[in-house]
Amino acid sequence: MAIVIYSVVVVLLQRSDAEIPNWLFWVLSIALVAVLAWIRSIGKGHSEKSEEKKDIVKEEEHNDNNGKTQRPNFTKEEMMALGSIALSSIIVNGRPDAQAEVTIISELEGFTLDDVKNMYQNLQSDLMKNAQLLKTRFAADPVSSMNKKLYAAGFLATVIKSRTDGGSPELVEGWKKNVGYILGLPGMEMDNMVKLYNGFEHGNMNPDDAFVIFAWLSQVQYA
Repeated sequence: MAIVIYSVVVVLLQRSDAEIPNWLFWVLSIALVAVLAWIRSIGKGHSEKSEEKKDIVKEEEHNDNNGKTQRPNFTKEEMMALGSIALSSIIVNGRPDAQAEVTIISELEGFTLDDVKNMYQNLQSDLMKNAQLLKTRFAADPVSSMNKKLYAAGFLATVIKSRTDGGSPELVEGWKKNVGYILGLPGMEMDNMVKLYNGFEHGNMNPDDAFVIFAWLSQVQYA
């Protein structure tokens, strides 16, 4: 805009019948340079402020997540299947290992008591169906589901490691087979997957639901 105004003024002066001294053109040129420098400084200041705001937003997001990677969006059906597979790996003498059970239940975000009852009561009958469900879902979209597969592998590894006995060699071998067959991630190391899982935000069960669920679990009679 400043350049346009300058050009118009110069043209008008050149078309004028009056004799225009050269110093006037110099004054106009200097004024133009000064205006352009002023506009540039304003634009630079605005740009710096915008970048500063972006940095602040990024830092706030980082603080909100506590440095954790966002948890993948599992459907309830997928999380039910994953929870059932995890549950099957912690049964000791007919009942779930108490420590590992807490790890599983705490992950079941959005689950109610009825959901958990269904998972426990249909554990054996639905086990193959749940394994096939996850295998099919993850195989159908291997690229976008990679975070889900890595998270699931880490979750299952963490559940086994959180058992009172720390997980037997047989369970570790079973985990490797599940990770390879169901999740399509052969050759994974359990300790690496636990570290990866701990780098994600975890599921958070509603405290009221958790209270009711754990109260029910404490009264369940196992054979």
